[in-house]
Amino acid sequence: MITTYGNRILTLGEVPKEQVYALKLKGISVCFSMLKAALSGSYVNFGVFRLYGDDALDNALQTFIKLLLSIPHSDLLDYPKLSQSYYSLLEVLTQDHMNFIASLEPHVIMYILSSISEGLTALGNSRGSLGVGMGAGRDRSRSLKSRFPRRSLSRGARRDFRGREGEVGAPIPPGIHRAGDLWDGGILEWFG
Repeated sequence: MITTYGNRILTLGEVPKEQVYALKLKGISVCFSMLKAALSGSYVNFGVFRLYGDDALDNALQTFIKLLLSIPHSDLLDYPKLSQSYYSLLEVLTQDHMNFIASLEPHVIMYILSSISEGLTALGNSRGSLGVGMGAGRDRSRSLKSRFPRRSLSRGARRDFRGREGEVGAPIPPGIHRAGDLWDGGILEWFG
């Protein structure tokens, strides 16, 4: 589906600037999100694709590269949903499919690296335009507090998390090695 839709989008001619998001970039963003969900969702063991000669994964990843190269860097930064889906997919690819990234042509790798550089520069200038930055920890703490209000935890759970009632110095949840790990998802995993 990603390959078919992506190839169809690539055949679009010149799109007027005021319609580029609606006609092209929104669909590309959805493709990036779908591919990220498929790759990170543990739905399929992608290792057996090559064993059985199935090229569906390779075709989807090549379509991703073609779609990516059809997007100017400025559009990646100008449209937050597109940038979020792109950087999320890129994170999954660099974690689990590094052999694919390593096999890319040098100009594609340079495009990806420059998009990362420009994204970080834009992030530094705007302090959070991509959803990360100085205020992100506070936003996550608010959502954590709404998900686990103090009164929703039993007295025993509060004691396990804080030590004795009201005392700081609790046992550290497994996988937490530094304070930032609490907000990097560790505390959510600990609470289930």
